[in-house]
Amino acid sequence: EQNDRKSEIVSEIMGQLKEWFGLPEVNARLAAEAAGKPMWTAWRGDRPVGFVTLNINSRWSAELDVLGVVREEQRKGIGAGLVSAAEEYLKKGGIQYLALKTLADSDTHEGFIHTRAFYRKMGFVSLMDLPTLWNAENPCLIMVKKI
Repeated sequence: EQNDRKSEIVSEIMGQLKEWFGLPEVNARLAAEAAGKPMWTAWRGDRPVGFVTLNINSRWSAELDVLGVVREEQRKGIGAGLVSAAEEYLKKGGIQYLALKTLADSDTHEGFIHTRAFYRKMGFVSLMDLPTLWNAENPCLIMVKKI
């Protein structure tokens, strides 16, 4: 995808998911950064309905940076397909580990309960809690999987 279109897609989808992406300044930064990252987009006709971006951290590891699927397309396999596509790309490059950051189990927001369950279903395990990485209201959980 063209780099400017990546930012537009990320911004558009995050804007529809306020429960997960509720900080406009963070959303703007993530959308701008998407232009320079590996990214996959799921489409329904000519409409983008999901995306995933990656950070390549080292020769051995990458981070699932941002994943978003519009609400009406959630629980239809789109997120799993995006993660699988990213994993295949990473495997071909010799990367063995994929990590991500999300809200820790101590956060009881229903959307993030489902988020953590999704990642666990995809084979990720909890590696460590970092309760003050972001801030006290948003405790961070690092999850990882061998790919």
